[in-house]
Amino acid sequence: MKTKKKSITSLYNQWSKDYDQHMEETGHYKAIRKSLDKLHGYIKGNVLDINCGTGESVGYIYTFTNSVKLVVANDFSNSMLNVAKSKINSAIHRT
Repeated sequence: MKTKKKSITSLYNQWSKDYDQHMEETGHYKAIRKSLDKLHGYIKGNVLDINCGTGESVGYIYTFTNSVKLVVANDFSNSMLNVAKSKINSAIHRT
């Protein structure tokens, strides 16, 4: 089991470089943004993003609301988390 987990983690660590491009090209990010737009008025306070990937959702949330106080983002891929940290920090400093 540990070998399988290491394999999957390694795959996502490698994929982190191209993940955003893939998600844009396949329409996944467009669908996520559309869903978040509908939830706009309800997103406030603390946000928990489990399996945050590259942090696209949390970064997007910061672009349209000032009511988020704390974000906790989690992912099993350290490379994905590093991209997410950068994206979230950029979004926070834009607002």
